Amino acid sequence: MLRRISLAEEFEDTTGVSPWSFIKDFLRDSFAGNLRVFRGGQVINANNKKSEQIDIVLCSQNSIKIFSEKGFYPIETVFGVVNIKKELTRTNLFSNKKKDCGAIKNLKSIPKDNIRLNPGLLNQRVVNENFKKRFPCKIIFAYEGKILPTWEDELNKIVKEEPGEIDYLPDIIVVNKQGMIKKSSDGKVVLSNGKTLEKHFHFSEFEKNEMYHMPFLHILSELYKNANWQYYIGPKYEDYFNKDLS
Repeated sequence: MLRRISLAEEFEDTTGVSPWSFIKDFLRDSFAGNLRVFRGGQVINANNKKSEQIDIVLCSQNSIKIFSEKGFYPIETVFGVVNIKKELTRTNLFSNKKKDCGAIKNLKSIPKDNIRLNPGLLNQRVVNENFKKRFPCKIIFAYEGKILPTWEDELNKIVKEEPGEIDYLPDIIVVNKQGMIKKSSDGKVVLSNGKTLEKHFHFSEFEKNEMYHMPFLHILSELYKNANWQYYIGPKYEDYFNKDLS
């Protein structure tokens, strides 16, 4: 399956299935019984704040489908999101212009305030802090383009100047068969040789090590970590039931 994903840009030509559906089906097959995968929608919070349109939304398996027919997903139930680009450029990654919303700005629109969680046996403050830091796992996946190491520098600069931005920036940025930028929330990147680097974002080039499957291993790993949280915490739905969401 990972090899097929690495060749995904050729998949549509030979099967007629779009890359968007291909990624969705890959995630659905991988997380059957763990997460529910939806094509398209907006993330909302109990204050009726809505994100911009997200391409793929992954929700906890044990959540209630209260607004999914409208394409709305309560933030407390959203464990992962994926924005898919046919081609990734610096402009459509970083742009803040209203008419040309970049992929980062799109993900930053996800409302992470006023989280309504039942912590179960866990501490409420710790649950809220970890949820804001880890959830949802934010992924940008592009089939074409040239990912550059200078983008890592730009992302690290954003966090240095505005530390609070770290919770809203993407966790994984991938250009298929080219490279990946991965986030480390604690500012420590551990390399395969055991060396630790002090930074929040790290660029990896696939061609150098022929590790074209690497981003999919990271994507599955991060989403699986989040999926395990659904057995300990749950949404407080009462603030949503009386909402007139439109």
